[in-house]
Amino acid sequence: MKKMLGLFTLFIFVGMVLLGCSENTDEDVAANEAENYPTQPITLVVPFDSGSVTDLFARMIAERLSESLDTPVIIENLPGGGTIPGHVQVAQANSDGYTLGIGALAVEITLHGEESTISSLDDLDSLVQLGEYTTGISVSADSDIESIEDLQDLDEQITVAPAAAGSINHLYWDLVAEHYGVEDYGLMSTTGGNDAVLKLLSGDADVVSTPLANVVEHVESGDVRLLALTTSDTVPGMEDIPTIEELGIDNPLTHNLLLIAPEGLPEGVREVLINHTEEIVSDPEVQEEMENMELIPTFLKGEELDNQINEGREAIHQILDGN
Repeated sequence: MKKMLGLFTLFIFVGMVLLGCSENTDEDVAANEAENYPTQPITLVVPFDSGSVTDLFARMIAERLSESLDTPVIIENLPGGGTIPGHVQVAQANSDGYTLGIGALAVEITLHGEESTISSLDDLDSLVQLGEYTTGISVSADSDIESIEDLQDLDEQITVAPAAAGSINHLYWDLVAEHYGVEDYGLMSTTGGNDAVLKLLSGDADVVSTPLANVVEHVESGDVRLLALTTSDTVPGMEDIPTIEELGIDNPLTHNLLLIAPEGLPEGVREVLINHTEEIVSDPEVQEEMENMELIPTFLKGEELDNQINEGREAIHQILDGN
């Protein structure tokens, strides 16, 4: 009897040891994966065409990240659908850190009115904010609209071409139009910021709302007049251009660039990506490159980023719902 009891006790002990080893092994595997990450190329999904300002920015970040992590970072362009397909592809990828994407709070605008396999950015892991776009409200140089305040004295209908109807650029125009009481205007469909500017230069559109990168060369050449910026602060070299907040327009929107990943990344992998991207965006050379693209190098992470996304989502829903 004692022998049987001893064998039973030994069996229980061995089982507990093996169970503990199994748990430790799982933890060790996860730790090793994070410690060795990455061991293969990383795909960075860009929800815009090749050659767009977002694509050029993503390629610059990909090159720096590749050097920092010592592994190839491969760009995959997936344009269209109001950036939803790009966000969805990242959301549905394996949570191992080998599929990332460039995302934006602006996708919440498209998701507000469309059915999708994701409902919001909460279905992804928004790792960090890498920066912000600069958007401008512009007219042609020969326009009778010489300042943004002239919008309140219009005596004829104008045609407005935002960089994509229903985009955040469209919402920026809505804020301006509501502030100045502009109700009688036509809305022109475009395929993006460059197309909007072409319509302005051809005379088909009277006003455009586009990222500054699309229009800055025409401002510098004297063909386009920049009326206002949507940034919180003035842009270096454009201190004479007012921001819409300076004009008394409440601006709760942020047109940002996010690094996104599928939910459920191993915490070690997540920390690696956050730390490396923070170091990259903190580099003065990278910041200068971003400013040359008319992007603002504002890095956010953690609770600060979560709060901004939540506040931005609420603002978007209030605007779209007319509240």
